[in-house]
Amino acid sequence: MSRLRLGEYHAFSAAAPEATAPARYLYLVPSAAVVRLDDAAEAVLGFIAEREVSLEDVSNALSPRWSPNEIRDTVVELVGVRALRIVAQEPAPAESKPPRK
Repeated sequence: MSRLRLGEYHAFSAAAPEATAPARYLYLVPSAAVVRLDDAAEAVLGFIAEREVSLEDVSNALSPRWSPNEIRDTVVELVGVRALRIVAQEPAPAESKPPRK
């Protein structure tokens, strides 16, 4: 199973015309794009923070608030804009062989 890790971005808040509270945005370093985060995207990024986690970990942690499909779709969007990276799974440990005589 693949693991997820944060991509290269800078998060910031700014006033949004239709909102009473400042909105959260990401400046995506690789593309120099700015994207506005919805609540689900902000929760996904906040949960992952500075560690590697599986999609299942994210889904289990956030499922009380969002459905697994909503979480998966949010992760796919965040990977698409490179706010998240997919990190290859570590190889399984090799079977230990008895010492040679």
